[in-house]
Amino acid sequence: MSTLVTTQDFSAVPRPIIDKLKAAVRRARLVLAVKGVLAWLSITIAAFLIAMAVDASFVIFSNSVRFALSASVLAVSAFAFYLFVIRPLSLSLTLTGIARLIELRHPELEERISSAVELLSSSDSADLRGSEQLIGELSKQAVGQALDLSPEREFDFKAARPFLMATLAAGVVIALLFAIWPAATGRLMNRIIAPFANIGNVRESDLVIKPGDIVVAAGDPLRIELTVLDQRVSAASIRRVGLDGKERAERLKAISDDADGYPRFQLSLPKVTEGFRYRIHAGGAVSQYFDVDVVPRPEITGYEITFDGPEYLGYSETVRRDADDADLEGPLGCRVTISATFANAVESAELKIAGQDTLAGSPVADSGGRTFSWTVELDDELVACRTWSISAEDQFGF
Repeated sequence: MSTLVTTQDFSAVPRPIIDKLKAAVRRARLVLAVKGVLAWLSITIAAFLIAMAVDASFVIFSNSVRFALSASVLAVSAFAFYLFVIRPLSLSLTLTGIARLIELRHPELEERISSAVELLSSSDSADLRGSEQLIGELSKQAVGQALDLSPEREFDFKAARPFLMATLAAGVVIALLFAIWPAATGRLMNRIIAPFANIGNVRESDLVIKPGDIVVAAGDPLRIELTVLDQRVSAASIRRVGLDGKERAERLKAISDDADGYPRFQLSLPKVTEGFRYRIHAGGAVSQYFDVDVVPRPEITGYEITFDGPEYLGYSETVRRDADDADLEGPLGCRVTISATFANAVESAELKIAGQDTLAGSPVADSGGRTFSWTVELDDELVACRTWSISAEDQFGF
């Protein structure tokens, strides 16, 4: 359909011929565009389906393999778009070229239209072009033939039908997959679209994992439990990623089946000191990654205790004491302000003095939640009973 672009002057070509040929060019480009887009869609959907089938058929642990699978789909789609859309539409369709294309399909036209266009738009001398009377007669015949042409009939969408059928077939397959297995199909598509996303494979729904994401206090034990909703599974493993970024697999311990006969497994860690990521592999199922974050428990690093009064003694003293030495010792009637500093920020803190009501602490300004204070008066009862304690809770409930 392509011809070389020339600098022809079509002002001498009769308007009916020009209008008809321009309409044919527009129609031809429309058909090319529709055909190309349908071809691109059918190939892209087919590539998606193949990649989804590969992901569903094999257990893929590596994100690099997932990326390669997604990249192959993108490459096939991009190449198909270039081959069927960009390349055909980038070709030039001239009036002479479209006329010749039509005449190839209709030998009875005897190339009158293309000859008339070439002769009337030629910059050659009259001697080279031939008799003006003959050219005029040829032009009249070409006008009559051009008026009988129908661009819609010459360039219909029959050539696009195979690609339309292929696109519809691929779309029907996708629709059926979503109708029968909506969650699995959506998961497979998401894994192809976002290969580095934290998404388990198609059989992740077979895994019931507890606790999933969790925040653990440093030094606390951790128990990870797994129930596999597939009675054929007899082994499972946990794949942990430590601070070094390396993933290591460890076999889970089988425990008694649940009430429905599904196999159960567990991993018990007596003491967790550093965070890690983990995922579970059982049968053909691989879960997403879960995070275990380890944070320190609230810990008091020291106190500042200020004794004011009583007025008749003119007594005032501020002492700083560590967490192991913080007795309330002072004259009767003293107002005592206790400030406790924690190793990390806490949400709330309470002071409990034996025989007294619990007092909520007030966070000290600009301390970032690390320092709380209380004010009490040393009366007879407090002087006689100095047993006291502080309890605090951080944002994680520790």
